[in-house]
Amino acid sequence: MKLRFLNDDAAAKIAYEAAITADFAARDMAGQETAMFGTGGAVAWGNATSNEDKLELIYMQKWVALFYMDHIEAWSEIRRTDCPKLSSHTAEEYPRTLCFILRVN
Repeated sequence: MKLRFLNDDAAAKIAYEAAITADFAARDMAGQETAMFGTGGAVAWGNATSNEDKLELIYMQKWVALFYMDHIEAWSEIRRTDCPKLSSHTAEEYPRTLCFILRVN
């Protein structure tokens, strides 16, 4: 687990918050993300107590950013990280392959 964070929690926090700020700027919502970083905020780094929790925060924010820009890549991230954990699928597992519609004219 140490290799994932390179044992530098402070640098990981800075990069995490910078990525969220960049995502908000890409959506023309710059400045609205700062309330989310504070204690008790939805994406506050300090709320995560373990490295696994911090990885889940990173995975979730990456999925949110990708979903806005590239749905296929977001779907790939779900398959790779199993995050976000959604319970709406009846088989309790995400589809592992994409369905393509074959059009015959």
